[in-house]
Amino acid sequence: YDGIKIFIILFDALSDAVKILPTLLKHEKLVCFQEHVAVENILSQIANLNEINTFALQHAICIYDETGSYESRYPINAYLNSVSKNILVWGNYNRDIFKKHTDAKIFIIGKASLPEENPILEGATFIFENKEYHSSNNKLLSLSYDLIDTGIPTSNWFKPGNILIDGKVTRDGPLRKIVVGSNSSMLVELGYLGFNVFVIDESNIKNKLPKNLIVSDIDTLLKNSKSIENYQYHIWKNFIECTGEECVKRYKNILFKNH
Repeated sequence: YDGIKIFIILFDALSDAVKILPTLLKHEKLVCFQEHVAVENILSQIANLNEINTFALQHAICIYDETGSYESRYPINAYLNSVSKNILVWGNYNRDIFKKHTDAKIFIIGKASLPEENPILEGATFIFENKEYHSSNNKLLSLSYDLIDTGIPTSNWFKPGNILIDGKVTRDGPLRKIVVGSNSSMLVELGYLGFNVFVIDESNIKNKLPKNLIVSDIDTLLKNSKSIENYQYHIWKNFIECTGEECVKRYKNILFKNH
């Protein structure tokens, strides 16, 4: 069954690539997302063979660990699957990873689009992982329940397909001042925007953050979230260097030069 599924995905990607190929060959550059779907990967390889300059836009943080559970190690595929000659990343964190796993030229352009800054509300928002990340989601759910028991307003934000979703609601509650999660790219986005982001001790990103941003239980969450005046917002600049017009300017400068 899995073999047939892979064959169908490959056949579908080849079919789309054949349709796009005549247009592709008329251009000198190709830009696609970094987390390649099959058709993007195929087109990038064809472009390389035809001396078309290939660029990949970073799509997510893709925080991985070299040891541990499957869910911890799996995101490395976003780096190992890369075939583009140039990669446009958000900040130093991903620049260093791509240098390790690819021979591509790496450029930091930041992230052009970030969530809008809503009025900051009291309480905490939990950012859950994809449905396959059972251990992390269970830990976040347990912390959410514990926080509710203390009387603190709590929101739960899920990814589509999560079994915890009631009906079709993926964002159960508004965005709040404190944000707790594991490996989601939204954590670094909200940290950059000035929210007080914390990660659970199962997060792959914990070794890149100050210890007071890592929580293991309800007690450490309550303790660390009270020290807001000492929150180190600058740490998120390591993951997203800039945004908005500055990001778009860098993107244009790189794309329209002969790299």
